[in-house]
Amino acid sequence: MRSIIHGFLSTLLLFATLAICPACKNENPDSLASRYPEDIAPILSSTCASSGCHNTPSAPGAGGLNLESWETLFEGSRGGSPIIPYAPHLSYLLFSVNTDTTLGPVLTPTMPYNQPALSAKAYALLWNWIHDGAPNANGEVRFPPDPNRKKWYVGHQICDEVAVFDAESRQIMRYVDVGMDPVSVEYVFDIQVSPDGKDWYVVFFGNTDVISRYSTTTDEKIADIEMGHVGFSTLVFSPDGKFAFVCSEYLSLMQVIDLEQNKVVGPATFFDLEARAPAVHPTRPQVYLAQHRGNSLMIMDYDENGVLSKNDSLDLIQGMPPAIPQPLQPFEMLFLPDGSKYFVSCPATHEVRVLDGQTDSLLAVVTLAASPSRMTYSTTTGRLFVSCMNDLASWSGDPTRRGSVAVIDAASHQLEKMLYSGFQPYALTADDELGVLVVSNRNTDITGPVPHHASYCEGRNGYVTLIDLKTLERVPDFKVEILADPSTVAHK
Repeated sequence: MRSIIHGFLSTLLLFATLAICPACKNENPDSLASRYPEDIAPILSSTCASSGCHNTPSAPGAGGLNLESWETLFEGSRGGSPIIPYAPHLSYLLFSVNTDTTLGPVLTPTMPYNQPALSAKAYALLWNWIHDGAPNANGEVRFPPDPNRKKWYVGHQICDEVAVFDAESRQIMRYVDVGMDPVSVEYVFDIQVSPDGKDWYVVFFGNTDVISRYSTTTDEKIADIEMGHVGFSTLVFSPDGKFAFVCSEYLSLMQVIDLEQNKVVGPATFFDLEARAPAVHPTRPQVYLAQHRGNSLMIMDYDENGVLSKNDSLDLIQGMPPAIPQPLQPFEMLFLPDGSKYFVSCPATHEVRVLDGQTDSLLAVVTLAASPSRMTYSTTTGRLFVSCMNDLASWSGDPTRRGSVAVIDAASHQLEKMLYSGFQPYALTADDELGVLVVSNRNTDITGPVPHHASYCEGRNGYVTLIDLKTLERVPDFKVEILADPSTVAHK
């Protein structure tokens, strides 16, 4: 499907190039004032940024979208970024002015509101312009490569696209098409940014045996690392960033990647029980894995070459049986940065178990209202944040609210509060530098919020929300719709 649509849009671009006269080289007043290119200014700043619509006075009542200038366009709207440079097929401004379903999604009411629809020529001009990066009148593209730029990366499980946010402006700056197969979905399961912040890695669950490495400066692919197996789900780094440990829950195996060589270290290590969620000890050369169908963890040593040895089993019960009498089914582990403690989420028993990072003794059991999903830690606040994707109990069974984020004091192990971040929160990351918790809300259930628009991807669009790390309140007027099933998030 993706290749068919891309091919069609390429044909449209060729049509626009052949059918549309070259723009006049003398800048007109619209272009000078708005900084839009000569041929785009009459469409956006003159037609769309009119009184009562998307100009400065009217923008608050028009979704927060101000089209008066190229700069205000890229401030976005309350629903996110209307234009994504180089991605017309994912730019919802085009959906709003489109009247031909063969060209892409159609949003109603058609814009400009209560005015004649844009001509095919004007639509082709906009598509062509966005395809080329939506530059301003001087040819500058928004969000140029910058090694110091803060970013958030959001991956989609049923759509091989990664949304890249400029964290300062909170706008989607790019979509990166990932995967090897232009037709089949390869299921992005995990994204991780390297310890030095220079690279990001994509783990695929199906239809490919590679893990892809990208630059965080340019977001261009650096390498595809051949794994020899398919079905990987999670990746973690050694503290020095030399190795990555990648786990396949489906095949119950783990492989080690030498990141300096971009290749696997030796053969895969297989396990008898379903193994998942590797976590590397911050101060010892050890990798911990969860035995997902049982009550224990596995601990393995690794040497200076990344070779694994030893396989000790660690009991998670340790005299504190769960309130729900069944196997814990550990799902994810997270160490504090100094290695003093680590946390294990146990969905089957609605618990987070806290263990000593030096002795591996059980310190506490934190009981939650529902099954925990993913975890992240904020170094500035000393809090652990845990998503509970399908929590209804915290909201008295209100079907319009599904899911919560638990806030746990990592020092006292006390549950502080339950937050509502949006419908079915799942992946989360604490951006301590900018003071926000970034949450991807999957919104896969049909009882969730109706998406603003569709895309070429199957499924219902999810969205990203923010929690203020100081106030523990949801950031108002920020609910950015992205693509279907956003199930992983990382920050640089």
